Amino acid sequence: MYRYRRNNGFSRPYSYTQISSWVFIIIQIIVFVVLTLPLLTLFHLIAACIMFFFSLSLLIYFWIRVSLARLIDDASYNIDTARLCNYCCANVNSESKHCKICNKCVPKFDHHCGILNTCIGMGNYKFFICLLLSLLLYNCAIAGFSGRMIGDYFISNEEFVHRSRRIGRFINIHASVVMNFLLCISSGLINVVILFLLVFHLYLRINHLTTYQYIQQSRNKREDQIRTGETINSNVNKTEIDNIKVTPAC
Repeated sequence: MYRYRRNNGFSRPYSYTQISSWVFIIIQIIVFVVLTLPLLTLFHLIAACIMFFFSLSLLIYFWIRVSLARLIDDASYNIDTARLCNYCCANVNSESKHCKICNKCVPKFDHHCGILNTCIGMGNYKFFICLLLSLLLYNCAIAGFSGRMIGDYFISNEEFVHRSRRIGRFINIHASVVMNFLLCISSGLINVVILFLLVFHLYLRINHLTTYQYIQQSRNKREDQIRTGETINSNVNKTEIDNIKVTPAC
């Protein structure tokens, strides 16, 4: 646990996962702008610019909204209806949970997001879902138009050949295709993960659960199964011992 309280996702110390996500998105933007957009037709270029920069704007906006949300239990509850947090030494809401990474109690705690390096709870859960949707749109734009560029390369129509010759002095076309292929694959895999998260959180909302509550229920269920199995085994062993017939010695 850190010695001081982290107020938001941009508070220090930064996590390696958080910094890695920043670097990855910056690389995505550079590769797409430098190696994908120049090789698209005018129509696809305009469509790509609109979708890409619109989705990127949404991504940045919701990323900041989620990260800067104030998620601290103000501990202003009646002692009869609240519970005591042993870490904060204060009365907090019964649905609040203390995050050891951020060193604070979070109202309606859902989970601590390592990529954003902040907690997700009552104050930013809706923005978190919007962030997932904007990230889905952002990666769809990248995967779609980089895939389109790769398709034009293999078809090798005259217009693409003309465009490649025009910028070939500055960009290696074959290297550009390889980078766009990696960009398309990585964006597609990220979208698979995002779709899984969206379906999972839809399931949680239907069942009125948070991620933390779901994990706790699953853990308790496994522990109950283990205890039940141990009880059955102990009863079986006891029965086997009782059924042993001791033959008296002659």
